[in-house]
Amino acid sequence: MNTLLDTILLEQRPEVAENMERFGGSFMQNLGRALRHADIENVRKIYQTWTDEWIVYHGFSKTLNIVGSKCTKN
Repeated sequence: MNTLLDTILLEQRPEVAENMERFGGSFMQNLGRALRHADIENVRKIYQTWTDEWIVYHGFSKTLNIVGSKCTKN
């Protein structure tokens, strides 16, 4: 049974996985690869185990865009 949380996690998964693979260290890169291929049960496990990291990597590309735009305005 999919919950609202499952729906949100599945929506966020591509961005989180891509940012983990692109910007993370070797462990996070591999976790991103695993996340990309995980079924919903394992997506939940990854989220529950690494919630803080999920939150960071979910907003990572947006943060980089904001920082980058502030740096180029000078």
